Amino acid sequence: RGAVVCTFCSGGKYSGEGASVCLDCGQGTYSNPGSTSCDTCEHTQGFVAKGNGNNECVYCGPGEHADLPTHECKPCIHGKYSVGGVNECLDCESGKFNLNDGASSCSPCEPGSVPNEGIGATGCTQCTAGKYAAFGAAACSDCNGEGQYSSSVGAAACSTATVGKKP
Repeated sequence: RGAVVCTFCSGGKYSGEGASVCLDCGQGTYSNPGSTSCDTCEHTQGFVAKGNGNNECVYCGPGEHADLPTHECKPCIHGKYSVGGVNECLDCESGKFNLNDGASSCSPCEPGSVPNEGIGATGCTQCTAGKYAAFGAAACSDCNGEGQYSSSVGAAACSTATVGKKP
């Protein structure tokens, strides 16, 4: 009678029932030691399995997202950010922007300016004369109170005309 031989495979490899050889897990998959098959990382947000023969999924950290088709951690593009552990980067919120790829957060514009594209903005634009923006504002506002004006570009607040003078 023939002897039954069991094959114990290390992590990143698998062996089907009755097989006597261990095979590498393919790209985008991983296995634990002793596995009879490989699994994908797609069930966990923000993790990928790079290359072949993986024994674990790799975490995509802040400023990155898991690109499932390529099985790689890729940097977020400007106007987007991630705190890590995501499959897609988020747009910068209204009133915030970022200029760099791989950002883990977005920043508010300086007083007198607003994000140039709204959601997902990549820079700031100064308010025109007659308008103003406080720190972190999403849009420039008109100086429309009685006696209020703004004669300069990039005003952080409106000025008030002195009594007897027109703005």
